[in-house]
Amino acid sequence: MSRKLYLVGKLQDDDDDIETRDMFETAEEDWDDDSGGAATLNLEAFKRCWFQLVDLNTVHISSESYVEWSHETIDRITYIDEQS
Repeated sequence: MSRKLYLVGKLQDDDDDIETRDMFETAEEDWDDDSGGAATLNLEAFKRCWFQLVDLNTVHISSESYVEWSHETIDRITYIDEQS
């Protein structure tokens, strides 16, 4: 998920400078911040992290902006297999 969010962020910023090392370093730093040293995130921590991600990536503080960004991002990082 971190890799996909990194790539989506690059696309949204129109930044084609994608570096594998930067992606992994960013993911590791984010994990350290988000997990607080835990091996996993519980549901509450995951929701907090997602909210912070949305808040950082939207210009307006409104439910409409948050929902729009969330839906667009989820659509970009997920795939629905119609046969399953």
